[in-house]
Amino acid sequence: MPRDESQVSGESQALVPTGLSDQEICYASFKPEEPFDPRLVLWRQRDSAAAAGFRLLRQRLIERDDPQRILVTSAEPGEGKSTCAANLALAYAELGRARVLLLEANLSQSSLGEMFGFKPPEGFGRQLARHRDRPKDPWVVVKLGDGDLFAVVAEPNACPHCGVGVEMDARFCGECGRKIAAGDGFLDGVTFSAAINRFKHAFDYIIVDAPAVLSSPDVNVIQDLVEVIVMTSRRQQSSAPSLRRALDQVAPAPVAGVVFLE
Repeated sequence: MPRDESQVSGESQALVPTGLSDQEICYASFKPEEPFDPRLVLWRQRDSAAAAGFRLLRQRLIERDDPQRILVTSAEPGEGKSTCAANLALAYAELGRARVLLLEANLSQSSLGEMFGFKPPEGFGRQLARHRDRPKDPWVVVKLGDGDLFAVVAEPNACPHCGVGVEMDARFCGECGRKIAAGDGFLDGVTFSAAINRFKHAFDYIIVDAPAVLSSPDVNVIQDLVEVIVMTSRRQQSSAPSLRRALDQVAPAPVAGVVFLE
């Protein structure tokens, strides 16, 4: 099982193997430590109105046919979709009766590893590239803390072709040598579908943090593999016309609702 050391708050935090691994999934374990990232309101401000809002969103989804695969996205980047996805996953995990996977499919602008305080042993982009050639390889999943929350996160600034981390605004990948163009799609539909099919047998809920609808074609790859979509929007920042265009673009996929974040 691979190990990885990352610097969090000036201290070395190790991801270590667990006894949970099977032939199709290898697990590493990471225990986040306080102070938690301010965006993780379910941990940082458990009794706040914002935390209650994410619990209410969870409850509304459970009441609406209890979907097990949920896509979280927004019209434009920077509208809080990763914050929403992370806290919705935490909200499901705190129920204590279901295994929850937080899956970062926004490979070009990853933030979940930073949010939880670890560097992935192998980013999701690189895993997808590996599985294109070796589909029977195990997937690498990180167990977060002592509860039922698990994560597969992306490497920062991943190459869309091989998944290796590259410099911000890089035009070529030093690993595979291929050109990186603005707006490149990252997700191979066949490989991503194989990942979802494997994960849905191991986890009760899968929360997918996706790219923004109007900035990437990848949302259209993902939406066919989930049951509902949750859109996020920031008050006094997001554009109503952009939100309408995004809703039109994902139609006729079911949109469970729009979450307005402060």
